[in-house]
Amino acid sequence: MFNLFKKKLPRLRSAQIEVSTYCQFRCQMCPHHLFYDIWQAKHMDLVLFEKIPLAQFKFVHLQGWGEPLLHPDILKMIDIAARYTKVGLTTNGYFLERILDHVEKLDYLAISIASPDEKKHRNIRKCALKPIIEEVKFIARQKTRPKLVLSTVMMRSTIEELPDLIELAKDCGVDEVIANNLDYIPSTTLAEEAIFWLSPNEKEHFNQIIAQARQKAEKLEIAFEAKPLKAEEVIICAERPHESCLITVTGQISPCVYLHLPTKNEFLPRFFNNQEIKIPKVYFGNLTKNSFTEIWFRKEYRLFREQYLKRERALYSSLLLDFPELPSFCKTCYKAYSL
Repeated sequence: MFNLFKKKLPRLRSAQIEVSTYCQFRCQMCPHHLFYDIWQAKHMDLVLFEKIPLAQFKFVHLQGWGEPLLHPDILKMIDIAARYTKVGLTTNGYFLERILDHVEKLDYLAISIASPDEKKHRNIRKCALKPIIEEVKFIARQKTRPKLVLSTVMMRSTIEELPDLIELAKDCGVDEVIANNLDYIPSTTLAEEAIFWLSPNEKEHFNQIIAQARQKAEKLEIAFEAKPLKAEEVIICAERPHESCLITVTGQISPCVYLHLPTKNEFLPRFFNNQEIKIPKVYFGNLTKNSFTEIWFRKEYRLFREQYLKRERALYSSLLLDFPELPSFCKTCYKAYSL
């Protein structure tokens, strides 16, 4: 039997909480579009949400594989979370008006933009960009507001407009632009849009565009982060799975969002190094059956986290230690290679 008196849960870095797997759009680069026929659309039950030990996380992000603002109780969830910790979310922006009276309770708000070009954004998202931008501008003008971010996915078809996105961010009054890679690639079709495994000449061209965007951001005093196009294995990926977690819409606890999909299948399809592979989804327990503390200290979960801690210790050790490998299901994830 688990002994709560022997184990004390530390305050963890963050939790990504998948409050909804519904989405009104079918964006071409999103798993919701690619796996629409086997997608399990669901809203997290508020009773389940209240089981999450929110105070044990320094930050909670209310978003997974879905649009959080579609949840009928999203305002209640923001209120509850804000009592205990810092709160953020990422949205496609279409329903921003639903949280206008609650933005002061958020610490971080990211709006995902497919392209600053109206026609391209509409082609990818099947919705107009202009109304979203007007809502973002309104939020930016508020005296008390969260950190505002425009996020985008760098793809062959959109990266040319990255410098224009910086100008749009300045016009909107947001604080930062984040340009991510297409880091989850489940099929060969989508792989054609990824820019990080192209020829050196092509990557050089795209790096020049990123450099132009960075120069423009510095000039306009907009914070800017673009993921690298060169793959290099990192000690611990940006998801920090040894001190963070994903809580899925059904209460499953997973190390990160890249080891979970709300589909009917038991596996995750990945296209990695020109190969289509399948790996099992990774969960260490469910909040509907056990407390978070019980799940966190389960042997299998502890061994997973220890693998990353061993890698960190080996890096800084003065001894010539054998460098531990990545966990098996992380080896085929692009996040493990800084992308």
